[in-house]
Formats: sequence, C-alpha cells, structure tokens
Amino acid sequence: MKRTRILIAGLAVAMLIVPAQVYPWGSAVHAYIASMLKPGNANVWYATLAPDMFNYAFEVGALKDVMYEQFHTNPQLLWNPAGTTVERSLAYGFMNHKEDDQTAHYGGVQFGKNEGYVIAKAKVLDDILASKFPEYAAIKAAYPALSLSIAHNIVENSIDILLKRMDPLVGQKLMQAASMRDPIFPAMVVNVWGGVHPSLPTVIPMVESAFKTLMFEYGGLFAIYDEAGIVDGLSAQMAAFAPVFLPPGIELPYDLAFQIVKVGTLKGMDICKGTFFKEIKQTIEQARTNLAGYNID
Repeated sequence: MKRTRILIAGLAVAMLIVPAQVYPWGSAVHAYIASMLKPGNANVWYATLAPDMFNYAFEVGALKDVMYEQFHTNPQLLWNPAGTTVERSLAYGFMNHKEDDQTAHYGGVQFGKNEGYVIAKAKVLDDILASKFPEYAAIKAAYPALSLSIAHNIVENSIDILLKRMDPLVGQKLMQAASMRDPIFPAMVVNVWGGVHPSLPTVIPMVESAFKTLMFEYGGLFAIYDEAGIVDGLSAQMAAFAPVFLPPGIELPYDLAFQIVKVGTLKGMDICKGTFFKEIKQTIEQARTNLAGYNID
C-alpha cells in the first residue's frame, strides 16, 4: 500500500480539486482508445493524454484554465504546422482527445444522451453515496456541485479500473506513451500557444514534463497492482486529501473518507460494468470517422 500511495499522490490531488467536467474520460480510457486507433504509435497515445496537462498545474494560477480551454477548444491548431510523420502523429493524438470526450461529456450512447455518459453515471453515484453516508448527504445538501464533482472523479476511477479487465496491458501502454513520446512535442506546443502569455514558452515545457512523469506513474500503478490494490490505492489517496478539497468547517475523518471513496469506487464499477465498454467502442468508431481525413503515415 505504501508504494501505491507514492505512485498516485500527485494525481489524487488533481482529481479531487478540479471541477468534474475536466475529466470526461480517465487517462487509461484515453490511452486505450488511442491504442485502438493507432496501434503501436506511442506519440499518438501520449498526445491523446496531453490536452489535460494543465489540469494538474495549480502553480500557474489562472493560466491553468486558460490553457485547458485553448487545448480542448482548438486542438487542430497543432495539426496545421505539423510536417513530419512524428509531428502529425502528435497532432493527431492531440486532436483525438477532443473526439474521445464526445460520448463522455456531451452525448452518451446508452446513458446521458444530452449530457454525457460519465456525467449521467456520476449523478447516479452521487445519490447512492448520499443514501449510504449521512456525512456525504450533508455535503451534497450544502455543496451539490462539490459532491457531484467527487462522484464524477470516483466514476472516472471506476471506469479506468474496469478498463483493465478489458485491456490488462493498459498500464504498460500509459508507461510506454509517457516514456516514448518524441522530445519535439513541448516545442510544438510552444510554437502554437506560446504567444498566449509571455510566461508560456517557459511554463509549457515545465508543465508538460511534470505531466509526462505523472502519466508514467499512473501507468505504473495499473501495471504493477491487481484490481483490489488499485481500488485501495486510489481510495487511500482520495481520502488522504479530503482536507484539500472540503470547504472550511466540513471535516471527514480519514477512515470515513476512505470508506466513502472505496464504496463509491466499487459502486461506480457496478453501475458502469455492463455498459461502459459499449460507450468506449462507440467513441473509438466516432473518433476514427471524424479523424479519417488526417493522414499521419
């Protein structure tokens, strides 16, 4: 357990205090979809994760939200100057992230047709947790957006864990993506978006480097531990960081927070297990169709 906690410390903080809509699919899902679209192309896999790099960059202040918007609204800007096969692979992956998010965030196939599959499932889990834990119900009553954000991030964990059942090597894919992405990538991002703010030519490489390490460590968690270990590890970290994201005056003892998150993770797996993979398969086909005109070979 101690090593599990070390591996996911940074990720847990980010997942807990960023609004729910920032994580329509988890990193394992994004990596899996990219690997189905472009098998063996680690640059595509990594760049599919990369639009989320500023999600974790709390130290840059308001630039975090500015760059999230830039990357998720206009990812095709990275494609326009891409010339080499490597550059086109990175740009393709960067654009694919937005395609992946369509079913999760905007229109699910089976659930959440007007809001997204993950969002719909988070609402179900939010109600379940409120019915099981009076302390969670109190948070939901006072801060409904916060409780939904917590439920959403738990669902993200649940689906990433479920995905390992479908692809036992998804952790290795995340590690491969992070370790093999071409060194030119940060410079590509700076060339396109470095003019948004004077600090970005320095900030982008710093943020991207930290993100790359984070994705390698997240992949390591999934590669090394079995399902029970991943559930316990993610639950332990979310519980440990409860003081970071709970409003002043609301406290949850660690043991109770751990129980809420672990129950939520297992319930999230239960409410998604029969339907999540159909959503992902549909996402793959939509992305394949929408990106068909972008040749990287």
